[in-house]
Amino acid sequence: MNEKFFKILFFSLLVLLVSFIVSLQFIPKGVRYSPEANFAPFDSNVNIQNNHAPTITDFNPSELTFSANGDENLYFNVSFEDSDFNTLNVSWYVDDNLIQQIEDSGDGFDEFNFNFGCDTSGNRDVRVEVNDGFAVDSVSWNVDLQLVSCSSNSDSSGEIIRIQMKIRRVILHCLEI
Repeated sequence: MNEKFFKILFFSLLVLLVSFIVSLQFIPKGVRYSPEANFAPFDSNVNIQNNHAPTITDFNPSELTFSANGDENLYFNVSFEDSDFNTLNVSWYVDDNLIQQIEDSGDGFDEFNFNFGCDTSGNRDVRVEVNDGFAVDSVSWNVDLQLVSCSSNSDSSGEIIRIQMKIRRVILHCLEI
């Protein structure tokens, strides 16, 4: 029993030693396993050949710098194409914050509505990016917002009060009948 144990131990150590020597001879130094790696190294360079960037062919507003009131509803749109017929993603940003992202349905057109709101002023940026996964085309608009105070809409709140009073009168009148 003792002799059999030593033979197995000797054979295991011999296999381990041969494996170690083979690894030193045939595995390049830069490819050896490191304790920090969770996977074997590989070449991560991917060469995409013959890909053409998507192209924005038209956009609205046509002026890239314009003024608007802070509470104004702004409308933007783009037309685009990709000669490779890749699936395109359209992303809309306001001041570098992603607001809307869609996958193009194939019509090569997308639109975006935005309202900065009252009590907002200054230069603001609206940008659209059309991306095929490899390359991007974009258009940026600089919007100079004019301040519109939220309190300047008192007429509309007064109108709501007048409507509520008329409804109450109609209800009261109906109750009297």
